[in-house]
Amino acid sequence: MRRDHVARTLRDDAERAGYLTPAYGDYCVVGAPGTCLSVLDAAPAGIPTLPADTYRDVDHAEVTTVLFVLIDGFGYDGWCRVVDDGRRRTDLLERFERHGTVTPLTAAFPSETAAALPSLHGGRYPVEHGLLGWWQHVAGVGRVQTLPYLTETGDPVRAVAPEAPPAPKALYGVESLYGRMPSDLRTVLFRPAAFDDPEPGGYAAGADTYVGYRSVDDLAGAVRTELEREGRQYLFAYLPQIDALSHEVGPRADPTTSRLESILTSLHRELRRVDPARAGETVVVVTADHGHLDTDSHVDLSGNDVVRSALAETADGTRIPPVGSPRQLQFHLRDGRVADVRRVLERRVDCLTFTRSEYGTRGLFGPAEPTPAFERSAPDLVCVPRTESVWFGGDDPDEVGMHGGLSPAEMLVPFAVANLRALQ
Repeated sequence: MRRDHVARTLRDDAERAGYLTPAYGDYCVVGAPGTCLSVLDAAPAGIPTLPADTYRDVDHAEVTTVLFVLIDGFGYDGWCRVVDDGRRRTDLLERFERHGTVTPLTAAFPSETAAALPSLHGGRYPVEHGLLGWWQHVAGVGRVQTLPYLTETGDPVRAVAPEAPPAPKALYGVESLYGRMPSDLRTVLFRPAAFDDPEPGGYAAGADTYVGYRSVDDLAGAVRTELEREGRQYLFAYLPQIDALSHEVGPRADPTTSRLESILTSLHRELRRVDPARAGETVVVVTADHGHLDTDSHVDLSGNDVVRSALAETADGTRIPPVGSPRQLQFHLRDGRVADVRRVLERRVDCLTFTRSEYGTRGLFGPAEPTPAFERSAPDLVCVPRTESVWFGGDDPDEVGMHGGLSPAEMLVPFAVANLRALQ
């Protein structure tokens, strides 16, 4: 069953048309790992979970294994679009709708992989882990690309500033879920082989096994091998391909949809080959970290003297440039200058703006107490455009699809749950 009425309710409850804030504590993807682990009676204490209606067909007593498939950038509207297009090969998704439950969830804010992965591997909100977007200011280093941990010029931070704290301490403050798992639950993370850290630290640390794959066919075969092992398991497979193509050519473009079909076909082929007895003990979950929006214009603020003069300075007098991303631009500002910059933004851009007190009161980054990691990165002002991209300096972004903001296209993601035997 596909529960489109939940998406309608989330949209109808939105505070302002065209914007959808996270449904923390309810239908938000941050609760997905906790829900999957609760099915295995293995959820660490205190992590968020989803409402029980999102996995109502799951028989806890029969489940020994959960396969969690994260398709980066695969929004709920993308799911609906491809399934409803009779020309597309989406048998796996159609089986989820016939034999399982497909519920729309909101992303966390910002709707970016850099913020989502620490939440999905750590079971914590952005206000706890402190990773607030693709670009972040790190004292003593400058503007840092958070995934991976690189300077603005593309150099590894540790090579340029070896005295800087290691990335886990400098950027986030969350313990991985995997170090808190019961000893009898085996954990496996599947990641592209191009990720050159075979045993990740920080929020992805502590899994029993890390599997690097070079193609989706490799991944599908490796998943099947692990699924057929006896015993209790939590398998987490990360696929970045749809996000990359959506940036390059757009989420609705034929190459993106064709790639999605290929991924689904490869996965389904191997899932069908899993031993029926093991399949009967396995729950498969497909979800995403965010969706994509086709932005319609770009605003460059680098020539604005009010904004430039209002930027805070580091100890050596260097201005701190805006960080975050073009869909959620974050400003660190001099004392008393927030109102000046807000006026400029609301005059130049169709956007929402949030001061530090406003986003704190609304719980925009999560319903928890801010940690020191968050406080180190917390901006004085956040700008969230409705449909534009906004940046400070450099060329116009050459990406077609973007994310990070609060549009429903970016914020709604699928959460599909079914027993593997029913998907075969």
